[in-house]
Amino acid sequence: MSDFEQIEDYLGLSPAQARGGATELVQEYVDQGYHPIFLTGRTYWYAKDTRQWLGEYLGVPHFTLRHSMSNRTGIFRVAEYKTNELDRFIDNGVDFFRAYGNASTDIEAYQAAGFADEDIYIVGRNAGDGGTQPIDEEHFWDHLYDLVYPETPHSGCL
Repeated sequence: MSDFEQIEDYLGLSPAQARGGATELVQEYVDQGYHPIFLTGRTYWYAKDTRQWLGEYLGVPHFTLRHSMSNRTGIFRVAEYKTNELDRFIDNGVDFFRAYGNASTDIEAYQAAGFADEDIYIVGRNAGDGGTQPIDEEHFWDHLYDLVYPETPHSGCL
């Protein structure tokens, strides 16, 4: 979902739509025992609507959501904020399997937190930037059928 769609959704003008295959992508990871973590630079006042949207449009019953606590951070220090949050997860023993995003700040944060480029998947206009793995279409269908279904090992959890 783009920032513009988020604002339209927040104002009640038009519900944001998930990219094609996003629901199935997240569900496959959940089915394999992974716990989704969503990290956004959007400020805390979007949290309630973001949680509702993730539950409604992605159908994810349990997930972790982190959002910035100030507009200044959410606008001017997004990559730094995301990196700090990722580092905090890692310091607390979270072992990330794959990382997804669409923004240049996602790429910057994942790389700064030590993610290997082959485990960073970027969709949209920044696809493949910085040596990351491109999801060339505006949807996840090809990625889901080419990589996720055939090559995702069970997490060992559950």
